[in-house]
Amino acid sequence: MKKLTGVFVEVGQELRIIKINNEVEELQNLVQGYIEVVRLPNNILMIANEEGLFSKPKNFSTFSLQNGVVHPGQAIHGNVFFISYVGEEFVSLDKEQIQEVRRYFQHGRDKLIVK
Repeated sequence: MKKLTGVFVEVGQELRIIKINNEVEELQNLVQGYIEVVRLPNNILMIANEEGLFSKPKNFSTFSLQNGVVHPGQAIHGNVFFISYVGEEFVSLDKEQIQEVRRYFQHGRDKLIVK
């Protein structure tokens, strides 16, 4: 079984690099429900709970940085897992992508800022 290495952001906890089996059930266990896939720059995916907004506690707020201006996004509820993809296949984050995810949270654990 192929393993996925990614960044896990559990509600109320610090970011952790973990490895899981590359199976939908494993992703569902991490986010505690059906998965929703959000594409971010540099082939990074954020795997979140599809119904987290209605059933899980707030994890962090999202913001985008465009032309030097920060624009508010939405709140993300429940656990999330950041991984990558090639075509339609989920793959592990590489070292540069892991650093990129860490930079998303450079202004605090409760704020994800994407350029």
